[in-house]
Amino acid sequence: SDSLRDMGMSVDMTLDALKGTAIVTIAYFGVYLAFIVNVLLTKYGAAKEAKRKNEAFDRYDMKNRDMLAADRIQINMLEQMPPILVLMWLEALFVSPKQANLLGALYVFFRAIYPITFAMADRKYGGLITLKNKIVYFSTMPQYAIIAWLALSIGNAMISGNLYFGTLMANGDLKEFKGVATVTLAYFSVYYGFIINVVTTKYAAAKKAKKRKEPFNRYDRKNRELLAADRAQLNTLEWMPVFVVILWLEAVFVSSEQAAYLGTIYVILRALYPLFYWLSDRKSGNISYLRNKIVGITTVPRYLIIIYMAFSVVAVCAV
Repeated sequence: SDSLRDMGMSVDMTLDALKGTAIVTIAYFGVYLAFIVNVLLTKYGAAKEAKRKNEAFDRYDMKNRDMLAADRIQINMLEQMPPILVLMWLEALFVSPKQANLLGALYVFFRAIYPITFAMADRKYGGLITLKNKIVYFSTMPQYAIIAWLALSIGNAMISGNLYFGTLMANGDLKEFKGVATVTLAYFSVYYGFIINVVTTKYAAAKKAKKRKEPFNRYDRKNRELLAADRAQLNTLEWMPVFVVILWLEAVFVSSEQAAYLGTIYVILRALYPLFYWLSDRKSGNISYLRNKIVGITTVPRYLIIIYMAFSVVAVCAV
């Protein structure tokens, strides 16, 4: 590898060596946020078209190919997010920051063109889900290859012992990051609370169906309580990688105290999300209603917190 050890340079980890990795991470999240915006725009477009035709709008109508494609593009990226981010940072920490940055940047590029290859494949083969969609492989296969390369590179470094030793905390006090660690644990606690809510809501719905001697459909969109529980849990999962990673980047590169403060506000707003979602549903009478301004009280501030931390990290790392 081209590790600093091989190049005869110091193996002491410095934040400067990891600035490129931080920027690649922010770029990755930038693509992810663009995919989320695409989902929102597609949803609003479908709702507008349904209104023009005087038809009921169903956000989860599997017949809407554009909506299905937008969802798939975003969810697929979320699905692959933990492996690429964890492996990229392990590569930077234990093997080579330079190699991690290069492979990470290539991965972001191939991920960014995924919607293009996905659309081309759908247009040619007339189906979103088909093994014949070879066009999409131009985006996906290089991504898999990069992940495999990172995994093998890290494994080889671990076995050979040729490591780029060091730690982000080498020149600091671990106590400084206690607040951020506590915020991270609080976030996961809220998430598992939402999972428990999904489980209890599901069993309650199944019990009611059994009492009425009706078949229970876990994915019945008419079950408003279960749909709301699912939404609260999945929305938290949807934003988990973005929030947790940017939170720690803020703590390491900018200010651990500021990260802990902003993170605490974020977690409180996240914990209140089901309450405002419920209030919004009561007022609008429809969980999928597009003008639920009440829920914005908890969502908009969280978006602003993430954007602020992301820009503060880039501002520091780009210097």
